[in-house]
Amino acid sequence: MRFNTLSLGILFLLAFSFAACGPKSTAVSESIPASAKVLQDGLKVRLSPNTMATIVGSVSLGETVAIKERSPEKNNVGSLSAHWFRIETQTGLNGWVYGAYLDAEAPPEILNASRNNDKLAQMVTGRWYATRQDGTLTRAFITLYEDKTLEIGNDRTVSYKGTYTVEITGNKALIVPTHENPESTAVPAFTEIRAELRGETLLFTALYKEATVRLEIAEKNPKPFEP
Repeated sequence: MRFNTLSLGILFLLAFSFAACGPKSTAVSESIPASAKVLQDGLKVRLSPNTMATIVGSVSLGETVAIKERSPEKNNVGSLSAHWFRIETQTGLNGWVYGAYLDAEAPPEILNASRNNDKLAQMVTGRWYATRQDGTLTRAFITLYEDKTLEIGNDRTVSYKGTYTVEITGNKALIVPTHENPESTAVPAFTEIRAELRGETLLFTALYKEATVRLEIAEKNPKPFEP
């Protein structure tokens, strides 16, 4: 009986050692990031991790979200393959988004496009003045701040204040201003504000007094004009 007990103990230790040395689960060893940056504007947030699930909201391009959970397996959506992530926004929105549009798991082509978008959005910030046909600057200006607020005016006097969004397609961007007062009917002096990146050169134009004018940078990190 003693021999049998000892033998069973040795066999148990050998079996445990073999199991400990065997292959480990990748699901356990893989780390899930605590947060991620959104790479697509208006990315849909769904009730469950599939494209047919109810949409409960959306998140904005560049928004940082907390990651709460990840689907066990990757899913194919079109030509993309990625996990679904359950996220939570700073406003409390909670749901599932497709991981191909988060920097935590985006494929190279989406990451590269996002970097290009970030570069273009950064290049349009600053205080810009409308130019005359001879290239000299007028006093009409538009200031685009990094926090997505803007000011438009003339001769250091602000006539339009609000926020803006940047709609990017490839190497082109459309700047869309919104007045700080949602009920205001004020029309900005500059409309059709467009930027195009040609190599490392930015061509920035706008419609001003019914004519297309070129905008030239005067200050990259300006401070608001004193009233």
